[in-house]
Amino acid sequence: GNEFKSSLELYTYKRLKAEGINAVYEQLIITLVNPFRCNFDSYEQTGVTRAFKKSTGNMRAMTYTPDFTDPEFKEFIIECKGFMNDSFPLKLKLMKKLFTEEGWKGTFYMPRSRVQVDEVIRLIKEKRITNGKKSSEDKSQS
Repeated sequence: GNEFKSSLELYTYKRLKAEGINAVYEQLIITLVNPFRCNFDSYEQTGVTRAFKKSTGNMRAMTYTPDFTDPEFKEFIIECKGFMNDSFPLKLKLMKKLFTEEGWKGTFYMPRSRVQVDEVIRLIKEKRITNGKKSSEDKSQS
């Protein structure tokens, strides 16, 4: 079974499964900013020691892992957000920019309550009917 990080994620998983909407949990890692090396000196408080020292200049990639996506990553992303940390608005903006540039045609949903999750389910099903795809054609992933 999956280990969910919040009760809202667990609720979303159960609702998707109950409605026969096939979705995968935290399977996709999206690189928002590639790793790079700074070509200038940078002095910062770093690491566990909290020492103020010269940074190595190696910058790791900035990634985003959506909570739920359809298996083909063409139809939807569901990002359950009960609580938003400081970095999430920046990641969200970078993700929207990347998907716009890549021409992604899916739908992004960010429910923050169970009522909103229920609305997401309704919207996915409605969109599938409009696009001629029935939920019953899918088999939910365990």
